[in-house]
Amino acid sequence: MSRFGERNDPIGGCRKIARQSISTPGSVLSIDGSRSIVVEDVSRHGARICGHHLPVTGRRVLVRADGLDVLGCVVWARFRQRGIAFDTDAEKPAG
Repeated sequence: MSRFGERNDPIGGCRKIARQSISTPGSVLSIDGSRSIVVEDVSRHGARICGHHLPVTGRRVLVRADGLDVLGCVVWARFRQRGIAFDTDAEKPAG
C-alpha cells in the first residue's frame, strides 16, 4: 500500500519528499471516463488534484497535464481533492 500523503515527520516539520506547488490544468482518466482537473501540487511520488466527480479511492488513473503523463492510483479523497500515488515503474528511466 502506498504511503503518499501520509506525514511521518514531527508536527510542524517538513515532509521528506519535496513537493512543488503548481496550478496546472489537466485531465484524469479512469474506467469511468475522463474529467477535467487542476494539478495543485506534485512530487516524484504523487500529486494532489482538484476537480468535480473524480474517481474514488482505490481507482487506477492516468493523470495528464502539461509535462505530466503518468499512471497511478487514488489513495485519498477529500471533497473535490484527490491524492494520486504514482506507479513505482513511472520513476524508472526507460531503457
